Amino acid sequence: MIAGRECPICLRVPTEEFDANYKICRCCGQTVLSWQYDTVEEYENIYKTDYLGVFQKQHGLTQYVDRYELDVTAAKIRLSIYNLILGPTFSICDVGAGNGAFVDVAGAIGYDPTPMNSKIIKGGWKDVTGSFDLITMHDVLEHLVDPVGCLEHLKNCINGGTIVVELPEFNSPNGAKHLRPEQHLFLPDFDAAQQLFKNCGLVIKHFYRPKNGRLGKFSFFLTNV
Repeated sequence: MIAGRECPICLRVPTEEFDANYKICRCCGQTVLSWQYDTVEEYENIYKTDYLGVFQKQHGLTQYVDRYELDVTAAKIRLSIYNLILGPTFSICDVGAGNGAFVDVAGAIGYDPTPMNSKIIKGGWKDVTGSFDLITMHDVLEHLVDPVGCLEHLKNCINGGTIVVELPEFNSPNGAKHLRPEQHLFLPDFDAAQQLFKNCGLVIKHFYRPKNGRLGKFSFFLTNV
């Protein structure tokens, strides 16, 4: 299964077009999928080579290095919510740590293919080992070619702890369409996300839609018990 080509929930290849770049799968809720590349390696190399610089600049995106202060503010908001819902956490791992803002604020361990911070370990979700109270993935899952494999791996790295997954929501109630076909391989609606997590043996304990920002996102607090 390669997300973007096949639906990560039902494993089918969607044929119904959503727009010029996306196809839509309706079997497990609704999920839109996009695949713009010849090989998985071509896509994944973007994140290992030029994504933080050339790719972001070419696509009119604010580069990670230039949005550190904004991300620090977002990290503080996220942590205040996590502490309110989960209570104090003692060990945190941030997967897809980007510029390291959340790692710095949370005092967490971070993993990223292209580390921008000395506290971040060079690597991806397959490199995460050990056991953590909290694993966070902010705007990461929709970029992965194997989101199922990622979730199934990370659920073994929490021992009664929590995985927080925040990602763009297809058919968001605020009407936002966070479509980036060269980066976002799949975008689920709420029902589809529920089914995905269930398939991976994860239970939704809490859920909310962040109010900050103009993009339609949702956040899930997942456990393996």
